[in-house]
Amino acid sequence: MKHQEFYNSAVRTFIVNNPEACWDEMKEYLRDLAESLLMDKPDEFWDGVEVSTIDDSREALMDLVATAGLSLNQHKAIIKAQEILKATKERLCGNAGPLLALVEEFSPAVESLATSVALGPLAPLPLSVSQVASPAPVLTFDDLYQKYLAENSINMKKSTISDHNTIRRRLSEYIAHLNMGTYTREDMTELRADLIESGNYADASVNKILQKVSAVVNWGVNNGLVQYDYTKGLKLKGVRNNRRAFTDPEMSTLITALTTDKNLTLAQQWAIRVGMITGVRIGELLQLTKVDIQEQDGITFIDIHDNNAKGLKNKASIRKVPLTDGAYGFSLDKFRAWLERQRDGEDIFREHSRTYSDLNAFIKRHTTSTGEVSFHSLRHYMATRARARGVSEADVGGILGHASGEVTFGVYGASVSMQRSSEVLKVVLL
Repeated sequence: MKHQEFYNSAVRTFIVNNPEACWDEMKEYLRDLAESLLMDKPDEFWDGVEVSTIDDSREALMDLVATAGLSLNQHKAIIKAQEILKATKERLCGNAGPLLALVEEFSPAVESLATSVALGPLAPLPLSVSQVASPAPVLTFDDLYQKYLAENSINMKKSTISDHNTIRRRLSEYIAHLNMGTYTREDMTELRADLIESGNYADASVNKILQKVSAVVNWGVNNGLVQYDYTKGLKLKGVRNNRRAFTDPEMSTLITALTTDKNLTLAQQWAIRVGMITGVRIGELLQLTKVDIQEQDGITFIDIHDNNAKGLKNKASIRKVPLTDGAYGFSLDKFRAWLERQRDGEDIFREHSRTYSDLNAFIKRHTTSTGEVSFHSLRHYMATRARARGVSEADVGGILGHASGEVTFGVYGASVSMQRSSEVLKVVLL
């Protein structure tokens, strides 16, 4: 509610989805809106935007009037919402009078005072049992998150559902039992502070968690489960990902460590070697099976696809990446011999649920534990090395499976043929 986008989403949703709402219900909703915009600090919910952007929200409401079939109460509510926006603009310019007047206009105290003056004081009437409202059931944040996943998981990939469940668990110690019927903006800013102060998350991770929270709450508002969305504008500004590519000395250290690290299994050794010479994402690597290692025109390659419920980042991730014999000590003959001993239909590199962590732990043991590098840095290293050797953005983008060359060097790249990819990788790796 405390952001100009609220008018384009929550206000419109309330008005459109409640055609049978009486004027008193509409008025109570508008009163809460006007009161918050009057009493809260503007920099908490306007994010420093120009005052003129409020006009965009007013135009959105005007479009609603021009295109939708609305009841009398809906028309009245939109008119008053536009007045609130106009008054808020005055408040941000230093004049709180118009917004204060609207708060008082919507306040039931005004009506009860007028009644008292006209009719005199009224004795309180006893309430019968039926007149005493029973308390509304509490909807916790975790309840809301589960409802969100129950409806939306049908359109999510397994990796996305797993990501959501991981974040749900991380949030359990902070806001799992937060009452979404009475929660406030302060609850959300405290969540952000707690995540930062815990020391467990980088700024980018904090933003990722807050993004999920915002998506869940916004869904709750749009489906009438939550009244207000207090999650807008929480993300940390100016956050940069501190991940980087490996340096040449670090790569040399990793290559040597592959044969000396006693903590690595043979499958993990091959997983890291394949990652080094293909730049494949760790999630793509760990779901490869025996049949995904194929040969065409004398070129052995890994086939990355989304068949059989495999999860990929996007459609551009579907690709075939050649295995370059001799690159960084990779032996194609030895790899084929090892592959023959693996079971059909099983993930050849994933031995247990900790494999993902084990691969990254190897990286940290032999480089740095600061979080600057991970298995993903192998992709960055390949892109950096390709640039240094004059490889085109389109070529390396096709190998790495980027939806846009912007992720590599800044220009969109088309997919490349198998032979072309093989030649490119020899230039990059050998």
